[in-house]
Amino acid sequence: KHNSIYLDTQLRIMISAVIIEDEPIFQEILKKAISHIGLDIRVDGICNSKREAKILLPTLNPQLVFLDVELVDGKGIDLLDELKEIDFEIIFTTSHDKCAISAIKNNAADYLLKPIKEKELKKAIEKVSKRLEEKETLKLTAQLQDYLDKISKAQGDKLHKKLTASGGPRP
Repeated sequence: KHNSIYLDTQLRIMISAVIIEDEPIFQEILKKAISHIGLDIRVDGICNSKREAKILLPTLNPQLVFLDVELVDGKGIDLLDELKEIDFEIIFTTSHDKCAISAIKNNAADYLLKPIKEKELKKAIEKVSKRLEEKETLKLTAQLQDYLDKISKAQGDKLHKKLTASGGPRP
């Protein structure tokens, strides 16, 4: 038996998602497909316009947004330019493949063409899950490093006080 510390790097994340889609039938199809693929994801909100999305996204703070390219009040890609902060992964959903380059420039996790196939949807969500796990691991690593730096500084300060109180190091 070994006395060692084991850090589980497999973080299980329940992904919170928002669907931004202007066609009710596609909203429902996507929501059902998400529930059928068997991954840890929940749909916290659905809206059908840029205007609604600007209110919903900061309120729900999702980790993933399914974003239709064409919305009733403009382009989904324009929504990204109009938001103050984008702290979520994006999967574009569209009937058009003409916006793929813009999607790539917006660091989209994936670009799914309608009708969306469950296999492609599952693969895209798995990609998002991996990205989110990597983000969380980096965040935890930074927190751990900060904590270790504080301990090291505290130990150094303690040693300095001892040395000062005893008249310094002796040869």
